[in-house]
Amino acid sequence: VYGFPILGVFNKKVSGGTCEIDKWIMKAERREERPCDDEVIKTAAVSIANLAESGSKVALFTTLKPNQLIEIIRTQLSMELPDLDIILLSEGVSKASNVDELSHCDGIILLEERNETSMNRFSANVDQIRLFNKKVLGAIIM
Repeated sequence: VYGFPILGVFNKKVSGGTCEIDKWIMKAERREERPCDDEVIKTAAVSIANLAESGSKVALFTTLKPNQLIEIIRTQLSMELPDLDIILLSEGVSKASNVDELSHCDGIILLEERNETSMNRFSANVDQIRLFNKKVLGAIIM
């Protein structure tokens, strides 16, 4: 919607098989199956490494509440990118502390979940990022 590059798309777990968007992505990529979660993380990490400066502070910024999957993604990205300080800012601009942390970040990675992200909350996050003139490295979709 906002024209940010997509750094990675995780498979959506649905009952009965593959999510329709994943089928469309597989067809577009001419694949028989979607890459595993580890491969999505590694691919995203390579893109982030090429976009962010070594030693910079990067925020994994999401409108979602903290959960185990989000923390796993942050931990795996941190392991793949030891030269970056990757922090998690969950619940977006609804927390004043996140707005303060955002002002000190060098780059932003948006992390959102299909069919779970409120467009109004996402728009508020994007507006705040633009207000601070922060560089959005891209988005990861769960």
